[in-house]
Amino acid sequence: MADIRMYAPLDLSVPAIARRTRLYRLDPIGVGTPMVESLTGYLIRLAAAHAVSPGALILRELANFLPDRHSDKKTAPRCAYSTFVYDAYTLNSTTASAERWVSAVEAVTGREDLRFLTMLPWKHAFSSQGLVRAKRAWCPRCYEEWRDAGDPVYEPLQWMIAAIPICFTHREPLTEICPHCRSKPYVISCRSLPGHCSRCGRWLGSGRQRASDGTVDVNRADLLAESAKALLLKTPALGQSLSAKPLRTNLQNCVDDLCERNRSVLRRTAGINDKTIEDWIKGRILPAFDSLLQVCLQLGIPVVRLVTEILGCGDPDWERAREVASRHKVPAHPRRSAAVPAAIHEARRNHAATGIQSCHRPRVRPGRMEQALKKALLQDPPPTLRDVSLTLGLSRASSLSSRFPALCRALVERSKEHRRQRRFQIEEVLRAALVEDPPPAVHQVVARIGLRNGSTLWRWFPDLHRVLAARAERRHEWSWHAKRLLLEQVVIEEPPPSGRSVAERIGTDSGYLRTLFPALWREIVARHAEYRQREAAKHRAEFAEEARRIARELLKAGQYPSRKRVRSLIRDSRLDGAHLIVREVKQVLREFQGRNL
Repeated sequence: MADIRMYAPLDLSVPAIARRTRLYRLDPIGVGTPMVESLTGYLIRLAAAHAVSPGALILRELANFLPDRHSDKKTAPRCAYSTFVYDAYTLNSTTASAERWVSAVEAVTGREDLRFLTMLPWKHAFSSQGLVRAKRAWCPRCYEEWRDAGDPVYEPLQWMIAAIPICFTHREPLTEICPHCRSKPYVISCRSLPGHCSRCGRWLGSGRQRASDGTVDVNRADLLAESAKALLLKTPALGQSLSAKPLRTNLQNCVDDLCERNRSVLRRTAGINDKTIEDWIKGRILPAFDSLLQVCLQLGIPVVRLVTEILGCGDPDWERAREVASRHKVPAHPRRSAAVPAAIHEARRNHAATGIQSCHRPRVRPGRMEQALKKALLQDPPPTLRDVSLTLGLSRASSLSSRFPALCRALVERSKEHRRQRRFQIEEVLRAALVEDPPPAVHQVVARIGLRNGSTLWRWFPDLHRVLAARAERRHEWSWHAKRLLLEQVVIEEPPPSGRSVAERIGTDSGYLRTLFPALWREIVARHAEYRQREAAKHRAEFAEEARRIARELLKAGQYPSRKRVRSLIRDSRLDGAHLIVREVKQVLREFQGRNL
């Protein structure tokens, strides 16, 4: 009997097929999360996916798709690759170079979301100056955890932001120096591999928790990290780019509303110069990312809200910022002591503004005067009689001295004793500075004491000031001898350090040391070059021995020792060593064939 079952009608429509691309449509990692991948890290992974080096991918493929590749000397295919790696960190920033490279990579991969791997969506909010790091930074614990879990190892964009000193996940300072070769790797180079040093090729991950060296303020770093995390979360919702209007409007409202049209209040609150704030508002310059973060941290306003929303009265963050600004509305007198109560300066300002005369003195009860004088005697440092009288609303101190002469004399004597002690402490600091080695500069001693300038030192201790200034002039001679002594010790140091590490240890530029001590510098560089040659030969021999051992084991197991198979079994190698693997495999095959014959 015939089968009369009914079948669904065939769908004859043409299925949607994505357009062909020259390169794989490699998915970026973490888009829409705080751990979004950086563009330079994406290029490294894209090169690894095509089994080529980043240098070959960038120069021979991507450079041909740049919008203005023929007019750009730095990124044209015929340029030197070293010129590109110096400026490659700008690909993660808000520069025109980042725009062009995003366009090129999107053209060859067919993706349309690669601008979210950079700071380009915020190009109208932040200046590109100092926005991203010029050298690579990483978290060793993240690398180790990703590899142990079998997750892709990559370079998050948050590690590239210069203002963020810690990792979002582990709250630990980021590392910038390779623990193996002590170099600072570039963000991308011709030999870059995710999680490996581009100089020595060794693994940068570590599961051990590193102790903080104390140079990072953990609390402040956490606040900065939270601000940057909110920005990266908001990035995909911005579309192409953000308008500059919300930021300028909010800054203008900060001056008009929070600070009552007094820019000096915002300067004291946020620590930003008045001219800089005006330039931000007028749009003459874009705010630096770290400076804008400082303003937001001081005012208590999230940076993502300041640059994306127009805030105003009634908003909780705005009212909190109003309370912060209200604490700085009293202008600071340049000669006042930091320990004098703010009520005294408020009374001084009111007295100067209203012009109170002696015939219009307010009535103050004697009990209140006596209480104010007794309270002043307990303060350290003690205020003057005039300060106490202004606090009470009196224009002169004669009312206090006539009613309570004993308390007033005690307060005057205590003030004199405090000044004597202060002068004695300054003299001790000066005499201690005279025996320091190296001799400190005058401005450094002034900063230690807490004075505004050195005029007080010159007026109180002219002889000591002259000796200190004379010693400070010999700082260059002392520094020259100290640098020479250190270089003489480096010449016999084992293993021989590189010139770059020696310059970093001394805290100066390598070109400066080469000019000052040409003979010593040549010897240091030559010893390090010879040491690197020995180490490279040693590494090649170890690599060849390892490749030979693995090839023999594969043959014993009945598998052909191909180059890729042998290379996959060599872990944490400093070398790529394809030619060494081929040579050793051939030698092992000859030995194996001869043994079979």
